Amino acid sequence: MAFNDSEKMKSKKDPDLHNVWNQSTTDQGEDEVDDEELNSINNQLDQLDSALDQLEQKNDDIHAQLVQLLESNRQARKQFQLMQNQNNSNENKEAQE
Repeated sequence: MAFNDSEKMKSKKDPDLHNVWNQSTTDQGEDEVDDEELNSINNQLDQLDSALDQLEQKNDDIHAQLVQLLESNRQARKQFQLMQNQNNSNENKEAQE
């Protein structure tokens, strides 16, 4: 059996002319299928790329909205702290009088 296996491996490494001819005609059919498959894969990749671009744009929009919200909250917090400080200061003045 080992001899048969080595013969099979030898024929794969050194095919004769008949095998080369059969392989080349088979490869032509596979090339057509491969071209169709490649076109299909390219179309799918284009669709995925487009979907990823849309997701990236939505992500950028959400990020911009979050930055605006954070800035708005910072300003509101500062105003609230100023109002509290003013109220505390007014209460202290009234208590001193």
